[in-house]
Amino acid sequence: MNLPDLENKADLLYSQALRKSKADHRGMVTCILCGKEMPWEESECSHYIPRGNKRTRFHPSNTHINCHDCNIRHNDNQEPFRKWMLANTFPGGVSFLRKLSREYIYSLDYRILLDETIKQSKLILK
Repeated sequence: MNLPDLENKADLLYSQALRKSKADHRGMVTCILCGKEMPWEESECSHYIPRGNKRTRFHPSNTHINCHDCNIRHNDNQEPFRKWMLANTFPGGVSFLRKLSREYIYSLDYRILLDETIKQSKLILK
């Protein structure tokens, strides 16, 4: 499979696995920014460091549950997301993600990351 197709598959499965894994017994999740409750299938996987960054694209500390409106809105105004991250991630988490995002990832390593992301996501979705 070529790299763009592998990346698209990993994105889809990772997003589904993250959202499903955060759902309660009723299949509901809550947007981290506005508190809106929704079925996990209607939520979105939001990235604090934009998903174009390959080092943090699938990092669990970088991906969180948002409703569609908050996911779109935080692209223009990241301050509410930053405040949430500072209050709700491990100490130094935001700095860690920023540092990680500046590290280069080689194509082979990225392909391995994509394969592993797909494998782990499938296990969660079983």
